[in-house]
Parts: sequence; C-alpha cells; structure tokens
Amino acid sequence: MEKKRWIGVVGRNGSGKSALCEYIEQKGFVYVSLSQILRARLQETGKPCDRQSLIAFGTALKAKEGASVLAKKALESVGEDASFVVFDSIRLPEEVELLQVQGVYMIGVESTLESRYERIKARAKDTDHIDFKTFKQQDEHEFLGKSSGQHLQKCLEACDIILSNDDTLQDLYDKLDRLLDDL
Repeated sequence: MEKKRWIGVVGRNGSGKSALCEYIEQKGFVYVSLSQILRARLQETGKPCDRQSLIAFGTALKAKEGASVLAKKALESVGEDASFVVFDSIRLPEEVELLQVQGVYMIGVESTLESRYERIKARAKDTDHIDFKTFKQQDEHEFLGKSSGQHLQKCLEACDIILSNDDTLQDLYDKLDRLLDDL
C-alpha cells in the first residue's frame, strides 16, 4: 500500500498558495479548496461570491457547525483512502489542527504585501477588485484574527515549514520539489 501524502497550504491573500496547489495537483494530487466548498454552498443560495459575502457566509456557517466545518467537509470529500491530496485555503487554527490530526503536512507560503497586491491585481478574481489601502486593511484583519472567519497568523505559526515566494514561481516550484523529495 502506498504511503499517504496529504499536504495543506496556508498563506495570505496573493501569497501564491493556489499556484502552489495547482502545481502539486499536476503531480497527481487531488486538489481540495476549502474556499471552493464555501463558494459552492454560497452559490446554492443564489448570493454573489464576492469577498464580503464569502466571509459573512463562512462566519455564519462556522458559528452554526463549528470552526473546522470546512476542513471536515474537505476530509469527507476525499475519504480516508486517498493517497495524494493537497488542501488549499486553510484559514483557521481549528482547521489546521483537524487536518494535522489526520496526518496533513502543513506548508505556509509567505510573500511581501506589495508582491501579493500585484498578484491579486493581475489575477483579477471577483474578490480582487480593490485598492491597495483596502487590501492592506483586509490583510491585517485576516492575519491578526480580527475576522471571526480567519486567523492566518496562528495558522502560519502552526505550519511544519514556511516557503518564501518573493522570487519567481519557478523558484517556489523548485523549493516545493525539494520538499516533496524529502517527504
């Protein structure tokens, strides 16, 4: 039986966590995004999937079903027998804790505020149409746990390793390849 390799990726908005997860997916891993689970449930209600709606809906869902509800749903979606899985959009310490109990190796991705802002402007998702001042305010709010839906500082502190993403994507991929070889 092949060894289970489950990886969780934590990072601030625009840090490169989804790009990292997509790269891992290309290596044969199942890609599960906790925020995509939230988006799907929000879309069922017919509401827009903008940042404020996602946060409000996620906060209400977590108040009703517990802080780790999205991690639980992500684990249910892959089942216990999946060998290679990467989990994205982990934002609460309770999610990190639940995933780590299941053997998930946590990778943090960090990058400068300016780099992250440039990335979100370039990707232009529905949630990315904001000015730098608003981005900075949201970033601090989410990082320091001022949002009941996120506490990225504690999540990053709980990671097994932190990768810097201030160079090229290829540099990040090279760091990940070395890490995967070691796992």
